[in-house]
Amino acid sequence: MGRDFGAYHEAIGSRRVNERLAEVAGNWTKHRQRIGADIEEAAAMAEAAAAQYRRTESDITGAAQGR
Repeated sequence: MGRDFGAYHEAIGSRRVNERLAEVAGNWTKHRQRIGADIEEAAAMAEAAAAQYRRTESDITGAAQGR
């Protein structure tokens, strides 16, 4: 991955983005695992937020109906 990434440095332009991409390319296996864990964590947070939104909506509906 690192070898292929070099061709994109100039097109990307951002030094900071290039640095981060170079870090990821340098040890893809480690970073892939971290990215996977981050995605799983974000999905769990989204599911928890959705459940809370449903509870809040139900509470508001109940209160509006006098329950």
